Amino acid sequence: MIKKSLFGFWVTVASLTIFTCDKVRELDDCAVISKVEIEVVSPAAVVLGTPVIDSDRISIPLIFGKYLFPIEMEIKIDTEQKIDKILGFQEKNRVLFESIEDLIRIDLIALSGVVTSYILNIQEVPSRDNAEIERFDILSWNPDHFLFASTPRYDLINEVINIVGISTHFPFTVVPNIIVSDGAHIEGYTTGEAFTFPSYNTQLPVKVVAESGKESTWQIKLSQAQIITPTQAPNADIGARLSFPPTSVSAILSGNNTGSELKTITIDADNGTIRLEIKTKDPNSVWEAQLSFPVPQYTQIVGFDQEKLFPIIGMGTQKSFYLVDMLDGYCVEWKVESVEWRNPDAEIESFVVFDYQSEYQLIELGTPLIFPSLTTVEIPVENGFDFPLIIDSYLISISDDSRLIESLPQQLIFWDFNTTFTVKIEAQNKDVKTWTIALLDARSGSNDARVNNYIIKSYSGTSQTENTLVLHPLANIDIHSKTITFRILDWANKLPLTVQGYVDISPGAMLLPFSFGIEHELVFNTLEDVHPFTVLSMDGETFQTWSVVLQNEAPTRSYAKEVTDFISGAPSAGFSFVEKYLEPDKRQITLMVNDRIPNSSMILAPRIVVSQGARLLGIASGAQLSLSFDQPKIFTVQAEDETTEEWSIVLVYAPQIPNSGFELWGKANNSDMNLLPSNGTGWCTSNNSTLSNTSRTTGYNSPYAVQMQTHLQTLNFVIFKVTTITAASAFTGRFTLKTGVNDVYNPITMTSMGIPFNGNPMPIAFAIDYKYLRGTQLVRTEPNWGSLIPSFKNPVNHPGTDAASLRVELFYNPVGAFDYTRNRDNAIAKGEILERNHVPEWRHVWVPIQATPGKEGLLPTHIVVVMTSSHEGDYFIGAPGSTLTADNFSLVYYQPETGAKLLE
Repeated sequence: MIKKSLFGFWVTVASLTIFTCDKVRELDDCAVISKVEIEVVSPAAVVLGTPVIDSDRISIPLIFGKYLFPIEMEIKIDTEQKIDKILGFQEKNRVLFESIEDLIRIDLIALSGVVTSYILNIQEVPSRDNAEIERFDILSWNPDHFLFASTPRYDLINEVINIVGISTHFPFTVVPNIIVSDGAHIEGYTTGEAFTFPSYNTQLPVKVVAESGKESTWQIKLSQAQIITPTQAPNADIGARLSFPPTSVSAILSGNNTGSELKTITIDADNGTIRLEIKTKDPNSVWEAQLSFPVPQYTQIVGFDQEKLFPIIGMGTQKSFYLVDMLDGYCVEWKVESVEWRNPDAEIESFVVFDYQSEYQLIELGTPLIFPSLTTVEIPVENGFDFPLIIDSYLISISDDSRLIESLPQQLIFWDFNTTFTVKIEAQNKDVKTWTIALLDARSGSNDARVNNYIIKSYSGTSQTENTLVLHPLANIDIHSKTITFRILDWANKLPLTVQGYVDISPGAMLLPFSFGIEHELVFNTLEDVHPFTVLSMDGETFQTWSVVLQNEAPTRSYAKEVTDFISGAPSAGFSFVEKYLEPDKRQITLMVNDRIPNSSMILAPRIVVSQGARLLGIASGAQLSLSFDQPKIFTVQAEDETTEEWSIVLVYAPQIPNSGFELWGKANNSDMNLLPSNGTGWCTSNNSTLSNTSRTTGYNSPYAVQMQTHLQTLNFVIFKVTTITAASAFTGRFTLKTGVNDVYNPITMTSMGIPFNGNPMPIAFAIDYKYLRGTQLVRTEPNWGSLIPSFKNPVNHPGTDAASLRVELFYNPVGAFDYTRNRDNAIAKGEILERNHVPEWRHVWVPIQATPGKEGLLPTHIVVVMTSSHEGDYFIGAPGSTLTADNFSLVYYQPETGAKLLE
């Protein structure tokens, strides 16, 4: 048998005077209630059912009004026989329940003087408890030019409907259609009634009343959007919601736009501008544009309907619309402007030679070759070497809308292969290119083995995001190092890179290996990959070995993709957190809650902080999430360099004992101050009208904790005095005052220890904050066994030292009522602290709960938790002054990894 202190239960001798009265045989000693009626109840809105009488308990059904406490009622009681009196009522048979957990004891005194006790309690009748605004559709508003996000942000957790506005024209009035939970109604509101906001940050209350009587006061709020530019967004996620990927906007011109053509769309994120470059013969023509672009989740368009045309009148005009981030209230004004398109091309499109001559007329020319990437025109010399070569007549064609600003001479005289000419071309947009006119030795039998040019025809990186590898369109050719270099300008991490290329080599030359053709495909898996090839001259005498390599010129981007903080905020109604952990090595956020509502998910709107430059995919910081116990919520953190890491949010069911923070105190067991609920569903003490050794005190980072103190107590009952040790305790279960001699000498009989407990999952430990001041001298008071009236021998000093006990015991008892006194040796798991030392400051401990050998497979049905200031108090042994203070008891179901961060 485990000897642990339970309580100073024997203090129930407050009613022991009953035992001093001789039973009068002629008088009836029965006092049984036959009927109970509720005659008056206050508040009047409370609805009660017919009271149910069961053994020593009277349960009063509460149909409506669980949120209307305190409740006062006047009770009429009929008995099966005539009795002397009823004790425990206020005047006019009135009782006051301050909360649904209150228990009120009444004593019926029979004619013989025998006492029969009943416990009055209120029992809730199940009803729909939701009092939510499910929809708030805005049907009309005034003034009609007021700019706002038409769909408000719906905040279930904080009970706020948030309308985000941009304009400053007040007052602003909306007429909504409001839909509430099934069975609920809006108090004092008529359908079609308007809400008027005199200014921003105005909140208008709406009271929603559930079927059960639960009241929720929702706030209809008008908040002002904070206007920023896309580059001012506080994090990458908000920036992504308020901006556009480079190629995401499309447009179609319509209207009176004969001869007009949309050439390019440019997005300027720095200035919040979408620029439409239009080629037109009449800059004063009128047109409209059908704009189309993706709208990110949690973002709303204000001032523009994508299903309608966006008017643009004339060149250089601007029209605005807004993107509003509904999670954080930021807003970007995007301006759509039209500008006249200017041709950026400054190319030589053709070069034709009509007449030429050489000294002996031996030189023969081929068709000129144009190399745009090298801004070079090469004229092949296929035969002869009798320089000078004189081109008397030629024709050069350049890009539309461009002009020559530095022309070629009318006659081109080449003295040798090294003679060149230059020409400058200015594009319509004022860009200037300098082109070179040169000769190319293409004579048969040439020993030339050079690379003239390399053209990147197309390329692709690997990416599943909006950004992909960016390659400079021109390859760098270094004739000294014999290297062709592809320059990566951005997103170098998007390898492999595949390039479709064309290499121009000396006429008649060939490439080795033969697999490397003039047109070919190159794949770079890493930045260090090299593709070599050899150019062999036509005569086979000369060769050059070349290499194709990569050069990384991309800006450095962070690869960090961590969740650095997770601010959960409050969960939806019916759930409360036990503990929350951020576990970086597991890439996991673990949330432990003490409730599991059938067929219901937990709603959360967490703020998720990630590495600098990183962003969230599949989830948004501040957005409402629906979490279940069955499936983790998977999301992705994308680093600034667009590499990714999967994270998960795991919901762990961690059922707790109600009021384990010891904040709730009230009337129970006829005591003015007692730990609640005290009704057999949670915590209780043995406090009663005679003596209260357990009290509330300042908690550890909380308003209250439970304090238990051992006393050497002398009680004066007029005809006798009793002195004994009374150890204080808090426990799970129910306390019932008993006055028999054997009950006083065996205080365990006054308790119904333990409460029902769904042990799936099974707790692995318990945690608690406590401090302990040990009394100096251990004392024992021994009962006077065999006496008719409870009494104790004089206190004597006892060897040893006192100790506080905090213990948890789990039991498997699937059938029948649980009885701790019969089952206390049959626990399937236990955990205990036996504190013998002074602990003057708060100490947090984590105590393993060990399964009993041979019972590892059983899941508990009941739990017993006992805390006492003297662990042998049930044997009337303890040190006066021993004081145990405890707070924040919790059952532990999950052991986080080393390095886990305990979240606030």
